[in-house]
Amino acid sequence: MGFNAIRFIWGGAERYQLDLCDEIGLMVYEESFASSGMDASPKMPELFDRSVGELIRRDRNHPSIVIWGLLNEAANNPAFHHATQMLPLVRSLDNLRLVFLNAGRYDGLVASSPGPFSRTHLWSTATGGEPWIVLNPENEPIATPFGFGWPPRWTIRFIAS
Repeated sequence: MGFNAIRFIWGGAERYQLDLCDEIGLMVYEESFASSGMDASPKMPELFDRSVGELIRRDRNHPSIVIWGLLNEAANNPAFHHATQMLPLVRSLDNLRLVFLNAGRYDGLVASSPGPFSRTHLWSTATGGEPWIVLNPENEPIATPFGFGWPPRWTIRFIAS
């Protein structure tokens, strides 16, 4: 899209990193420790709110921050449902920036979950990086809840540009 940005996930950026982003004009998408998912417990809502709130209070004066992210690849769990109700808290701390609820829904990547991704075969490099190759080994199409799917016996290779 013609711009440069960086995403700090699972705990936010270090202060010196944000200072550098401010200095060079690099846009930032930042997530708190809560974004990696919290276990369901009676204290989860309080801990989630504290994690997000403290990050926003600490970093909201950095002009490089353009997006607050609440979750990263979260499934349909209590933390996800709690995050859907957090916009009033976020807006009380910062009413200027974009707020993303979730960077993807990956219920199907968990082997115990019968989602569409559990039916595909996935390969990556020895280090786990790109290129990634995904194969639908079935004779039927695999649909996803995201509006795309894989035709039967179809392979796709993902490579960063």
